[in-house]
Amino acid sequence: MPSNQTSLLINNHAIQRDMRSIATLFLIATLVGCGVRGADTGDSGNTGSGSSTEGNGTGGTDGGSCEVADMRSWVNDNMHDYYLFSDQVPVVNLNDYDSPETLIKDLRVLPYDKYSYITDAAQSTAYFEEGKRFGFGWILERSANDDLVFALVEPDSPLANAGVIRGETLLAIDGIDLPTFANLERNVQDQHLGAGDDVVSPTFTVGNGVTSRNVIVTKGSYTMHSVIDTRVVNHNGSKVGYLHFFTFIEPSSAELATAFAELAAADVDELVLDLRYNSGGRINIAAELAGYIGGGGTQGKTFATYAFNNKYASHNESLDFETHNNALGLSRVFALTTDRTCSASEMVINGLRPFIDVVTVGSTSCGKPYGTSGRTSCGKVMHALEVEFQNASGVGGYFDGIGADCAAADNPHQTLGSANENLFSSALGYMDTGSCQQVAYRSAYRRTLPDLLNPLRDQLGGL
Repeated sequence: MPSNQTSLLINNHAIQRDMRSIATLFLIATLVGCGVRGADTGDSGNTGSGSSTEGNGTGGTDGGSCEVADMRSWVNDNMHDYYLFSDQVPVVNLNDYDSPETLIKDLRVLPYDKYSYITDAAQSTAYFEEGKRFGFGWILERSANDDLVFALVEPDSPLANAGVIRGETLLAIDGIDLPTFANLERNVQDQHLGAGDDVVSPTFTVGNGVTSRNVIVTKGSYTMHSVIDTRVVNHNGSKVGYLHFFTFIEPSSAELATAFAELAAADVDELVLDLRYNSGGRINIAAELAGYIGGGGTQGKTFATYAFNNKYASHNESLDFETHNNALGLSRVFALTTDRTCSASEMVINGLRPFIDVVTVGSTSCGKPYGTSGRTSCGKVMHALEVEFQNASGVGGYFDGIGADCAAADNPHQTLGSANENLFSSALGYMDTGSCQQVAYRSAYRRTLPDLLNPLRDQLGGL
């Protein structure tokens, strides 16, 4: 492993490694969408859905020249060095790959690693440091009849400013229906949706089941909101706080401070933490959020331990909960989850469980108990899984996801934050009865887009 620098990252941002400052670790964002968030978040998240952890390794700048052959060697060497599963990396013919991005996909060790990726370093920095994202601002779900429904439209995004809302359906792009659009060559699709940071203004045909309309949306940069909603609901004599938390990035700290000041002032009895679309982000923010929830019950306690591969086991460390004013100090929290709930989000759930009751409501999370450290070269950053996380009780290894204690389906036609929305109402029902209630609207929506729409995922998933 190169020794000139060490840094820990989670999705797309490299930071100088300092073992005394473990709070700078990131969690890999879920690769749901495209690039950074991995897709989930960036790919990441995403994002997608955003949300990476990094481990030991170089971090910082690495690699030699920017020739394709050197970039391939840079990826291959690192994957056989600090990569968490370095002893299982398959042997491939490097000359068969025309880019480091395609190479890393074939070097990942399945089924554990679906997340290692390479993306643009500048976009990654903008995402995690400044909360800046370039795109349209949507998360889509596929319905049982293969419609693409807007499950989330990010506040202040181009789509939100154009008036598109959750629950509406994407019917066509520039007059081309989606099945036809999905079969177009990628370069033709890019002419409509833009590649990278291309500024384009496609016309989206959007429907609500009764009527449809055409909306011109200009793809561009916007500032993300970590806290999408904070509210207090009076339910059967209890004050129930609701916090919709979307991503773990540097600006999240200020937003969490405001949100928990409001919740603490209301003296809430219960908290429902909505992580259904949160694909991850920085570990220090995860420790901060968990500390706000646990309060005195977690102060000074271990939030997570992380372990590198056998070569770098001497770097294994632990991270404590962060403590802040207005911590709630709850004995129980309800976490709303889906398969977009990933990385740092899962870390909050797992990290709190040794100390308080965490009831998960929704569906099984994505399954990423791992972190990565970003290595940069030639304007690219590589996030290869580097560390594995466990909580204070030694529980980890949830690469199949964290199961839902109460099964409920996300219905994008329902209003987020409403006491009648499936996931939220299931949490409220558990508060009343101490058990899970059946939800009639089950499995009607699937987040995995059909293969023919895979070329759209990079565009539809955001960063």
